[in-house]
Amino acid sequence: MYLSYPTIAVLASDKEVIKKIWKLVEEKHWKGFETEKISLTYFPCYFFATAEKAIAVNAVNGKPSETIAREFSGNSEKTGFRLEHDYKATAEKITVKKEEAEKKFGGKAKILYYPVWKASIKLGSGKFELQYSAVNGELFEKENIPERKRSATEIAVEAISELKKPEEWARNARELFSEAKKVFRL
Repeated sequence: MYLSYPTIAVLASDKEVIKKIWKLVEEKHWKGFETEKISLTYFPCYFFATAEKAIAVNAVNGKPSETIAREFSGNSEKTGFRLEHDYKATAEKITVKKEEAEKKFGGKAKILYYPVWKASIKLGSGKFELQYSAVNGELFEKENIPERKRSATEIAVEAISELKKPEEWARNARELFSEAKKVFRL
């Protein structure tokens, strides 16, 4: 597949993204998830570079992105028109005119494509859309996944398993003493 504008090479694989989703799901206390779809999409961006800073603006929604600006600045030598992978990919259409972006953000813009992994997952009874950078695997919006409330039994089992380790005793004793000081105003 060839693109009409240059792009950064895909460095984070779909397997790496799934590992990151597992980690996020565990952090939010979910027991697992079901991947409904994972796909690679190229987003067009306007890239402005000056001596002081770099700005990347999503050419679909017109919003600036520090993450994308940082990636283009650090990987400018890794851009090209030809895709060096076997993933099936799509490219979003430009909806914000280049002239509008140049007027709003000042300067001359280059058009570049930024690769993003889109994952649709099912957690419990909800469906969630996640977007990860296909360059560095960074999640764009962690807030999309809600924290699952754990039951009293789950919390107790976790506490008991922690107390099996001597180093956890010291940590728990410090926390207990700290809380006691607050309660009794010591």
